[in-house]
Amino acid sequence: MKLSIFKSILLFVAAINMSFILTKPTKNENYVLTVEKGKYVSLGAKEYLWVPVVLTNNTNDTLKYIVMSCPSDNFYRVDSKMLEWGEPIVDCIGNVPRLIKLPPNKSTKTEIKLMVKDGFKGLEVKYRIGFNLKIDDNGSYLMNLINGKQTESIIIWSNVIKMKLRK
Repeated sequence: MKLSIFKSILLFVAAINMSFILTKPTKNENYVLTVEKGKYVSLGAKEYLWVPVVLTNNTNDTLKYIVMSCPSDNFYRVDSKMLEWGEPIVDCIGNVPRLIKLPPNKSTKTEIKLMVKDGFKGLEVKYRIGFNLKIDDNGSYLMNLINGKQTESIIIWSNVIKMKLRK
């Protein structure tokens, strides 16, 4: 029994990692991603740009979607070559799929961590954040992954942020 559950979780994590290949970018007014200017946070020798990201459900139905308990570049992406996904600040133990329910006309906020690539510090950057929305109405997304069926996602792009990067 434990081995079967472990295999299912392992298959799910592998499918999540491959799912960006099956995503299709789209302009979507039902679900809106909004990004605010980030703030710099230094932890040890590294400096991160913490970016607030807000997902809004503009529909009259509850949005049910899948995320992993540890945010990662499997769900978020940045469209600037000057920035990259930040390393995990703390080790994430127990990275498992979570079903999130966002009520109609409500929003949820999270922060993602980015790093400025070498050679771009002090320059001006324009960027957007993309969110790989994996809708899971009636448990279909998780069941498809467990059964090895292809799943599809929607990439929702945020507004554009323009800012000068710190030196």
